[in-house]
Amino acid sequence: MIKSFVVKVKAVKYAEKGLKNLVKYLEDKKRHKKTKILHVTKNKEAFIRTAILNATEKQLSNKRGRKITSLATSYIFTFPKGIKPTREEYKATIKQIINFIAEETNTPPNIIRQQMFINIHEQENTHINVLVSKAIKFKDKVKTIDLTKKAHLARARNFWTKTLIENLNLNPTDHIPETKSKFTRKGKVPTDIKKQIDDYFEEKLQELIEEFNKHLQKELRKDKLIKRLVTYANRYKKKRHPLLRGPR
Repeated sequence: MIKSFVVKVKAVKYAEKGLKNLVKYLEDKKRHKKTKILHVTKNKEAFIRTAILNATEKQLSNKRGRKITSLATSYIFTFPKGIKPTREEYKATIKQIINFIAEETNTPPNIIRQQMFINIHEQENTHINVLVSKAIKFKDKVKTIDLTKKAHLARARNFWTKTLIENLNLNPTDHIPETKSKFTRKGKVPTDIKKQIDDYFEEKLQELIEEFNKHLQKELRKDKLIKRLVTYANRYKKKRHPLLRGPR
């Protein structure tokens, strides 16, 4: 059982280059061979151009502010495994996503829609990719909004869960995660994993002990040699080699 359906939100890094590379990746069929890509935003170049112009205008109006290094925010709204909505369900869901982001950015839906990129990756785990311009223009004013905060992410997850319940009659309590963490929530390690870890470190410890013994034996041999040399030096320190003796 899960509490909510999966939503991922993160800032798109590396400014213009990072945004262009991400859009190219999301639209690249060669890198998504097992995925059917459904294009919602028809003109991706227009979105990229808008995001760049908005960020530039915001930067010029605030010369003392930090340089804008992220031009967009990325969302991934994921459907449960095996769920493939109909065309009408996609349409209704995307409309609600636009309305949600419009509300979060305090921008009319028709304005925010012009500053977004959307496509769908229909696959085993179908998901909707959404990019929103970091700098949003409305009424000749440009504002930057951080949509990566924890409070916003929590609202996004609640929104997505509610949307799937309403549009597709899906309930998170009916879905069980496919894989569970190897570690329990309390931080305890399962017995089989713990044994593997213990065996690994015991083996490494034996290797270290053997290496240390070898090194110690070398040092002991060196120490014996030094003592022997000192003995010889003390024994013959008063004697000099015939070739080093001066004239009588």
